[in-house]
Order: sequence, then C-alpha cells, then structure tokens
Amino acid sequence: MMTDAVPNLAQKYCTRVLALVQELAGSDHPARLWLVTRGAQAVADEPDGLSMHQSPLWGMGNVIASEHPDLGCTCIDLSPDASPDESAKSLLSELLSDDDERQIAFRAQGRFAARLARYRFGTPVYENVPVRDNASLYSLKSDREGQPRKKWA
Repeated sequence: MMTDAVPNLAQKYCTRVLALVQELAGSDHPARLWLVTRGAQAVADEPDGLSMHQSPLWGMGNVIASEHPDLGCTCIDLSPDASPDESAKSLLSELLSDDDERQIAFRAQGRFAARLARYRFGTPVYENVPVRDNASLYSLKSDREGQPRKKWA
C-alpha cells in the first residue's frame, strides 16, 4: 500500500467508528462493540507487514473502552496470513465465547491476548539533540531498542 494512502484510510476508518460509537452511546439499548482488524498488531516477533491504516482503531478501542464501558469494546486482530475460512472461524469462535478479554490477536500459532507485564529496561542512555535558540531536546533511549512494551500471552 502506498504510504500516502495510510493516513487517509486511517482517518476514514476512525471517523466511521466514531460515528458508530456516537450512535451506540446515544441509544437506549447500547450493543457490544467489536473492532475487527487484520494484521494491525505486531504479535511476538512480526513487526513487518503491519496494516498501519488499521492500527489506530486499537487506540480508539482503548479510548472507547474507557469512556463507554457499557459498550464492552473488544479489539480483535485477525491473522494477515489466514484464509478467509480460517479468519471466519476465528472471528466466530471469539464472538460466541464468554470471555472477558478485550484485546485478542489470532495468528498461525493460536490465539493471543494482550497482557501488561513488568518490563525492565537496561541502563538508560540520554541522547542530547541540539535544537534552535541554544535549547536542547532530550530523549530517553534504552539499550534494548525494539523491545515491545506490550506482551502477548
């Protein structure tokens, strides 16, 4: 996908989800909200080939879960490599499950759920980046670059 199209598609998807949430939140009988993406989340060691135009939906899902807990917003990320039949099976099994998980990813290795885990960074290294007017901008870096902060279990 051309990189110029990513922000436009992301905005389009997020705008549609926002309109849907506003309708559901204004309803007398709000329904449960499921946000389904395909290859939008990196699970384990697969950072390549992410659907960047779908990834912002997971951020929206977190906000929706916080601001409208009555919607029970759940994010499901289907495997980018799965066949349509496999994806349908995974999605159907999740929709029918009586599970409290709110962030699920399906991959060839199975079903993953996001977990927060204590993360130990190595010794931090500060990098001094000069900016205009004799000011400096500091950014904190870790000696373990590229390590995920969200652990999939």
